[in-house]
Amino acid sequence: MDDQQARGVNEAAEKFAKSLTEAYQALADRSVSAQEINAQLTQDFFNGVIENLGTQAEGNRALAGSLFEQQRKQQEASQTLARESVNAYMDFLSSVFAFPGEGAQTAGRAAQEAGPDRSAKSGGEAYALRVDATRYPLRSWVGVSGRARTTFGASRTPGYAASARRT
Repeated sequence: MDDQQARGVNEAAEKFAKSLTEAYQALADRSVSAQEINAQLTQDFFNGVIENLGTQAEGNRALAGSLFEQQRKQQEASQTLARESVNAYMDFLSSVFAFPGEGAQTAGRAAQEAGPDRSAKSGGEAYALRVDATRYPLRSWVGVSGRARTTFGASRTPGYAASARRT
């Protein structure tokens, strides 16, 4: 081989090496660019996830606060209802027991209105009725109002009386 041929082969080898180096450099540049794009996409994805989680956490905090407030209002309403129910019941009992003598008078009036067969009691029976009404005003109220208790504690109704007879 002469010198000229050797130079031609060397130049061709250099050109081949240079083009191969440029190709590898382009491939490396594209790989780096793809990695940068992937890194940016991954970062954007996780930033979006973190932002969504933060928004959901904030919404959950607001919901928990709202639920707490509703529970507090419900508890206040329950306490008010219970307090008012107890007050109404105490007022009722106070009105029943406030005038024990009136219970006896009411029982006497009811007995007179019931008719002569029920009001014809001897003096001793009428006195015992008044004493009993004074001592137990609620019992006289129950007797006058017709809300007598049965053995099961229920008020007497036609349907109940019929079912009680069957047993």
